[in-house]
Amino acid sequence: GWLVFFFKQKTAYEMQRGLVGSEMCIRDRCKEIFTQFDKDGDGAIATKELGPVLRALGINPLESELAEATNELDSDNYGMFDYSEFLFLIAHKLKNVEIEADLLEAFKVYDRDGDGYIGPDELLEVMTKLGEQVTKEEIDAIILEADTEGDGKINFKDFTRITVSYTHLR
Repeated sequence: GWLVFFFKQKTAYEMQRGLVGSEMCIRDRCKEIFTQFDKDGDGAIATKELGPVLRALGINPLESELAEATNELDSDNYGMFDYSEFLFLIAHKLKNVEIEADLLEAFKVYDRDGDGYIGPDELLEVMTKLGEQVTKEEIDAIILEADTEGDGKINFKDFTRITVSYTHLR
């Protein structure tokens, strides 16, 4: 997504204040940029300004991503968005980035050889180390359920899909 760069970026602004990565600092930076673009001080910015606002934050979205974000902000077709709507958008996108980063870290635990796939042996090894008593047949069933490419391995997309759907079932 378009906020991965923003989420991981350690801006000079944050470093100067010693608040690298803090939510408060991100909120402060968003408020500072929002205020700069709110020329008349009415607490709203035209949706056509979303691109320049995001670029001022160091985010360079694709046109399709910008159109999607604009539609999210301007659900009432008023053509404007206020600071709370903007902050909600940023927070929502950051939450998705955090979840994806967590899933990638979990995937790397299982992808022991770093080839981008989780094979049956890797899955069995990690699950056993985690205290799960699983049989080879159960591992094969897990792989069969998760593997959309039919290659007997689980890629990151498969891992994400199966992990998210399992989490929602709990």
